[in-house]
Amino acid sequence: MPRLAHLCLIALLTACAGAPPPCVEEAAPSVVVASPPAPPPTPSQTVIVTRKESLCFSRGAPKALAQAKSASTFCDGLDPKELAKVESRLKKELVPDYKPSKLVIDFGCDEAYGEMKDVILEDGSGHGGTLRIARFAREGETYRVRVIDSSHYYDAKTVVLAGRIEAARPDQLLASSRVAMLARPHFVRLHDPKDAFGSMSASFSSNDFHLRLTLIDEAGSATDQGFTGYESSDEQPRIVPMQLATEPLFKLLEGVKLSEEPATDDDRAFFTERLLATFDGAPYWWVKERYLKLAAQLGTVDALPSLARIAAAPVTKVGGSEERARQQAFAAIASISGWDPRVDDHGKDVDLAAAGAAAARECLPGPSK
Repeated sequence: MPRLAHLCLIALLTACAGAPPPCVEEAAPSVVVASPPAPPPTPSQTVIVTRKESLCFSRGAPKALAQAKSASTFCDGLDPKELAKVESRLKKELVPDYKPSKLVIDFGCDEAYGEMKDVILEDGSGHGGTLRIARFAREGETYRVRVIDSSHYYDAKTVVLAGRIEAARPDQLLASSRVAMLARPHFVRLHDPKDAFGSMSASFSSNDFHLRLTLIDEAGSATDQGFTGYESSDEQPRIVPMQLATEPLFKLLEGVKLSEEPATDDDRAFFTERLLATFDGAPYWWVKERYLKLAAQLGTVDALPSLARIAAAPVTKVGGSEERARQQAFAAIASISGWDPRVDDHGKDVDLAAAGAAAARECLPGPSK
């Protein structure tokens, strides 16, 4: 090779040695980024591990409670003829416990203004140990009658009676009943300058009884009124209107041919609705106990949260109605759910405080605890 060509080749190789080959891309280096370690949980981030299924709801979970009604209420107008009849009877039957007095009769709100869907009639005796819940359910031109009749002291039993009646008969009676149940009579004491002291009289009976009437229209609006307690002159303004409202319906019920039938799912759902409506207020102690006893036979899973609240409530009077109510609530929970909070996982009895805590933990869903 000529010397000049040799020198040029050497120079070219030397220049190319320090640079990457032409037209070849250099591969990018692979970079691995490590995730930072998770910080330890703070107290507010404590992880709570829960069971997939509540012991209380193994047979089904209760439905969510219906939303509260709007505060604005529509009151239907009252029939002036029926109002006059009710006022006349109240003036005859109410006796003032102080003289001189003036009887003033006002009326409440009739919220069930639409076509009637359900008429629910309740009565019971405290000393007699009874509770009866009768339902007239409108079906076209007839009412389907279902009665839960229970006795808890003597010849204790619970039966469901069924029958049917033409709608025209109760509809006629309801015109007067719905006015009477809304009557709010009261006596205003007067002062006679000629008689500085006036005269007083009072009466009291050992008869303690329960009356309640609920009218529900197709839209679900309800007119509801009741009395539970002892018969006395002081309670006349509450008792007499309820007696006027319910007596015609009780006579109607006596005239319906009823036959004993097994309780249906519809009966159980209806009873549970009544239980929830009753416990939503402040029921008289023996009415509460009767409902709890019946819950073990007729209650559904929808009753479980209300039962759990009673079971978990502290007992302030040992040996009284509160303690019986709690025991009855436990029994109803066990009957409905198949799980008994009074027994631990090993089949051993636990104290009532622990049982109440277990009932609250297992039977009160979500935020309602």
